[in-house]
Amino acid sequence: MLKLIIADDENRIRRGLRSVLPWEELGVEVAGEAGDGLEVLKLCREVQPDLLLLDIRMPMMDGLEAAIKLREEGNAVRIIFISGVEDFSYVKTALDIETEGYILKPVKIDELQSKVDQVLQKIHRERNSRDMLHNLKLQLQQNLSVMRDKFLGNLISSVYMSERDVWEKISYFSLPFRKGELAQIGVLRIDDYEQAIDKFMEENKQLLSFSVANVTEEIMNTHQAGVSLQLSENEFLLIFSHPAYAESAYLEVCEEIRLNIKKYLKVSVSIGVGSPVQDLLTLQASYQEAGYALEHRFFTGNGSILHIKDIQLNAPGSDYPNLRPLENDIINALKLGHVHEVTAKLNEAFDYISNRPFKVEYVQSICVELISMAYRNLQELDEQIEDVMGNRAGIIDQIYGTMHILELREFMIGTFSKAASYFSERYMQKNSKLVERIRETIQQRYMTDVSIADLSKEVYLSANYIGLIFKRETGETITEFLTKTRLEAAKHLLKTTDMKILEVSETVGYENPQYFSTVFKKHTGIHPQMFRKATEVSQ
Repeated sequence: MLKLIIADDENRIRRGLRSVLPWEELGVEVAGEAGDGLEVLKLCREVQPDLLLLDIRMPMMDGLEAAIKLREEGNAVRIIFISGVEDFSYVKTALDIETEGYILKPVKIDELQSKVDQVLQKIHRERNSRDMLHNLKLQLQQNLSVMRDKFLGNLISSVYMSERDVWEKISYFSLPFRKGELAQIGVLRIDDYEQAIDKFMEENKQLLSFSVANVTEEIMNTHQAGVSLQLSENEFLLIFSHPAYAESAYLEVCEEIRLNIKKYLKVSVSIGVGSPVQDLLTLQASYQEAGYALEHRFFTGNGSILHIKDIQLNAPGSDYPNLRPLENDIINALKLGHVHEVTAKLNEAFDYISNRPFKVEYVQSICVELISMAYRNLQELDEQIEDVMGNRAGIIDQIYGTMHILELREFMIGTFSKAASYFSERYMQKNSKLVERIRETIQQRYMTDVSIADLSKEVYLSANYIGLIFKRETGETITEFLTKTRLEAAKHLLKTTDMKILEVSETVGYENPQYFSTVFKKHTGIHPQMFRKATEVSQ
């Protein structure tokens, strides 16, 4: 019998709920009644009911609060809320804490009957599922199954067995293999395994792998596709037999397995498939190919079905010369603090890698080399670089711990962008100081024959570099700023003194008065003499 608790602060309503349905005929025992939320908690802890009819508004502690506390305590009792107020905020809260619904007072018998029937069906389905899992565990303990799996594991591991011994065991275990027929291996693994098992209670973690094996075996048997077994906690073997099962149809079986595991167990799996072999004693070759094909999910993502024939086998290092210039571009952009260029070059590198199915370890080693290059170069510029990029050993651990190339791409871009941003900020501060110093020097020495070469010597940087920085920071060249400074000084002298044009020219740094006049007219539109007359008239 299932156990029911009825909770309402009105005794007449509790009596009505107790008598309104034929509880015993439904297989339900009314195990207790409660008049407030505190009594609800006490009864539920003692009785451990399967179903709770719970009034929302009760003294001491309302029904919602009691339900929340039950969930916090891990109590999975099925709850049907009952209330005299139609309040959708209550409905939302009820949904949030995973209850079975909300019935308004006065309670309609047919509505209550329908809701209770639904809940009882759910409870019975869950019990049936638990019973099924229990039966599956018993099956797992059967010696014959264990012996069969050990034999198949040895077969793909090339443990020495004579051909006669192999076929005797195939006959003994009633395996669907025939001499002269092809066979091939599929390897199935749960994607992001550590994250997947974190979602399960401890006891269910132990059943997850077994449930995956059971779904796989059931589908393989249904289609008479071959046999399956669990090799390890997260590796499952599919052995397809041909021509008993056509090679062209294995993809449909793999897809059905993948979809059913996703639907019923709520986890993602990927499957790699090797080439068919004629001799069962050479199944190890197909197994190794299937494992390599499965590694390619690093590039394709979770939920992939991958055949070795669809994967181009690139030799590690064969394309590395093409990556070296990109690596250098990334490091140079990083040193200059060019965040956008760092991101663009890293994306270019990962696009290149993604289109060439290298082994995962090789891709990870390229990223480790990039990190090492970054540290070697940046430590020369800033002793605090580890504070910016993070601990080198920790970064390398994260690289080797990534499961997908997209995840690795995001991690590398994030790490390098953070460092580039740091140097960009430093360079901005440094460049601002450099520009200010150049301006001050020009304003102090514009009347001399000062040149960009002179300025570069003063700041111990190349003329090209300071010209580039000045232009980037101010929008004008050093020469343009020098000319502007000289002409402003010349205008002042023409306005405020009666110095001759020759004298003004020499005073502001032009030895040739004709050249001075040309430059002046180019920038102001009039000759120096005309400028003086125009200012005299305006005054």
